[in-house]
Amino acid sequence: MGGTEHSGHTFTQIDTDHDGRISRTEFAAVHDGKSERFAGIDGNRDGFISKAEFDAHHAAMKPANEGGTTNRAADEHAGHH
Repeated sequence: MGGTEHSGHTFTQIDTDHDGRISRTEFAAVHDGKSERFAGIDGNRDGFISKAEFDAHHAAMKPANEGGTTNRAADEHAGHH
């Protein structure tokens, strides 16, 4: 079970068809049917989130949450849902 974590799920867990990318349907499945944030993560607008896009999104979130939060792991994903 590998991959980068996201809301308790790894990239590998979200990529249920194991094609190396996350579709809007796969994304919505782990976000209670909501896929509004999908376009913001799909940097090249190809309709899929690659592992690199997934990782870049989470790396970009970290600096905003490192400024003195007491529970960074919980704060990182606040607002994702």
